[in-house]
Amino acid sequence: MEKRRIPTTLIVLLVFSLFGVGAAALVVGASNTQLTNSTANNTPTRRVLRENTPAPDFTLTTLEGANIKLSDYQGRRIMLNFWASWCAPCLAETPDLVSAYNNLLKQGESDILFVGIGVNDDIQNLRKFAENNRVPYLIINDPTSVVADAYGVIAMPITVFIDEKGLIYRKFIGAVKQQQVIDVFKEMKGGK
Repeated sequence: MEKRRIPTTLIVLLVFSLFGVGAAALVVGASNTQLTNSTANNTPTRRVLRENTPAPDFTLTTLEGANIKLSDYQGRRIMLNFWASWCAPCLAETPDLVSAYNNLLKQGESDILFVGIGVNDDIQNLRKFAENNRVPYLIINDPTSVVADAYGVIAMPITVFIDEKGLIYRKFIGAVKQQQVIDVFKEMKGGK
């Protein structure tokens, strides 16, 4: 009877495959833990937002140094725009956001709130960006990305709309256009 030998290359491939599967399982396990568990100091961690779920509350500081708490604005239709001064798509969408804001105000939409959230950026760069682009709406600073993580921001820009009840209404990943913003605010006013 003849013995069959398993080629060495097959054994090596099998061993490396098992190591790869094990490493992948560790990475996925670690990611899931990061997404679902709170940190020791009870700050928000990155999560996935779903429509009709409560918007995570936060308190951040404006460029002028005032504290802003999201829940203080419940009852208003809100747009949160996560951006950074170094983000090219953020720069490209800013004129559309400024135009949408100005047009909605001209149409008498006084119960709206636009909030630009500068993520993990230097406050001087945020100020310069806002001044250079003549941003008329509220800009706040998220210097350590705590709020961005709570809203599941993994790339920028991301725009989140919150209805009068404080629920997530819609989320856009990537740059938005003026008409998209206006349409969502009008939808929220008229209901789904």
